[in-house]
Amino acid sequence: CDWGDFYYFDRFKMKLQQDSKVHGGMKIKAENAEKHVSLKLLFTRVFQHYHKVSKDRICRTLGIKEGSDEWTRFDEEVRWVLTVPAIWGDSAKQFVVEAAV
Repeated sequence: CDWGDFYYFDRFKMKLQQDSKVHGGMKIKAENAEKHVSLKLLFTRVFQHYHKVSKDRICRTLGIKEGSDEWTRFDEEVRWVLTVPAIWGDSAKQFVVEAAV
């Protein structure tokens, strides 16, 4: 998969609510291309990017320099909480947990 291009996925989280049995092999179509991407890969990439951007912003605000001991310990000392809508089924909730780890 070439991630050099940008693809737009409209309401991709709603895909988890609509399907009764969510699994890692599911695919979703990009709105701006004929590209189909694994839903698990999409969620994993979104979580990775969100974590990086959040960590960078928090550390910058706290004056923690990238590469420092504090920067390295940040992930060990900070507990990230991921919420999911209560309306989602158990398989969708489990899917998100697996994609986020």
